[in-house]
Amino acid sequence: MAAGEGSAQRPTRCAELFSMLPSRLKKDRVSGWDTRFLFEISGPQGGTFTVHIHDGTCDVQPGRVGEPRCTVKTDDATYIGIAENRIRPEMAFMSGKIRLDNLPEMMRFLGAVERLRP
Repeated sequence: MAAGEGSAQRPTRCAELFSMLPSRLKKDRVSGWDTRFLFEISGPQGGTFTVHIHDGTCDVQPGRVGEPRCTVKTDDATYIGIAENRIRPEMAFMSGKIRLDNLPEMMRFLGAVERLRP
């Protein structure tokens, strides 16, 4: 296999984590909530992802889809660390490792998704 061949077929760690979001949604916490998040994650394991919560469901799509209510910017190591429960999101935010433009919306999101077990 040539260098780099097949690597485009493998999802990044961030893509894998985002693909798990719908199964981790706490449906009782999202009833009547219609929102979109845009995650812009830099680094080799990153990417851009849109999370749309609506009608008690969660859809994740690559890239920017629709108009987000909250845009989140971070690097892949920080996002993976938060998703894998090794980094506290509050500490990452306070230390500037995460930037976002709608804190109340993000706080609701954090309460609506089950954390992964370490």
